Amino acid sequence: MDITFRTERLCSEIHILVLHYGQPYYSYTTYSDIILLQFLEIFNLRLFIRGMGSSVTFLGYLVSLLLCLSLSAGRYLEARTPYGTSKRQSSRRLGQDLFFKKNGELPRKTIVLDKSAVLTCQVGGAPPPTIHWVKDGQHRIEQGDMLSNTNDEAFYEDVVDKSGRPLLRRSFTKALLYLDCITPDMEGDYSCVADTPTRRITSTTTLSVDRMLDDGEDSSCLIKRTLTDKMPARVFLWTSNRVEKSGAAIQLFCRAEGYPTPRIMWKTPNREIITDDNLGYELLPNGDLLIRDVQWRHMGVFACIAENDSGTDMKSTFVYPTK
Repeated sequence: MDITFRTERLCSEIHILVLHYGQPYYSYTTYSDIILLQFLEIFNLRLFIRGMGSSVTFLGYLVSLLLCLSLSAGRYLEARTPYGTSKRQSSRRLGQDLFFKKNGELPRKTIVLDKSAVLTCQVGGAPPPTIHWVKDGQHRIEQGDMLSNTNDEAFYEDVVDKSGRPLLRRSFTKALLYLDCITPDMEGDYSCVADTPTRRITSTTTLSVDRMLDDGEDSSCLIKRTLTDKMPARVFLWTSNRVEKSGAAIQLFCRAEGYPTPRIMWKTPNREIITDDNLGYELLPNGDLLIRDVQWRHMGVFACIAENDSGTDMKSTFVYPTK
């Protein structure tokens, strides 16, 4: 008996085939996590167990079941035997999860030793999650000028493919909260709130000021409080990684703040500047990029660049189209 474990190119499918005396005998198909599939794709993992007799047949059952459950977390299983086919949808439904990336949560406590601080948060999930910030569990902290409900989700992208089947919509989103000119009244609980249309998760840090400089406000803080206020362009939310089926329309986040209001432009993996004249792309009013028909040629790192008269900031997004 041979047990062959294989993956296809990031197609969110793991297939385990058990051969008994060279003939197909038993198989499992499990729709798994994109991160796991990336790992397996890199190492091109294959498992072969060889032997004879009913004891090895039982071993084949056991190994295939363990591989499906442990490696894929049993998200969606389809089992085929000579006696029929069965399917099971687990409680972790495909395309409806949300989680903090490893080291993406906030620390429980943040002690500020200077006049400024930056809080960082990163989440993954499907559909593509957005992130906003809340102080003391009540007040949403507004960032940037584009305040619209459509900014709280990937509003412009496809949900299903041309045949009506759900798309992967797997994405990582990263967010920064810039705290400038910190004063004692800014102490409190700061929460990173990650949302999809169906789920919400939160990570909170308690910010405290260990010491404040006694020489009054520095020059940059004084400038910020005048009518001639200027703030360098800063990207505060963006898509860091995106995986999707070829042929779909996908939305890549890029939100920026600053004064004057930043201008946002995008570059392709070939470092070509994207304009409204580029077929297949659309620059959205909030700074996001819509790729209308993502294909293998789009694979690579897109760059989001925000700039104003006071400064420039750039963030990168890795796009991986699947078959």
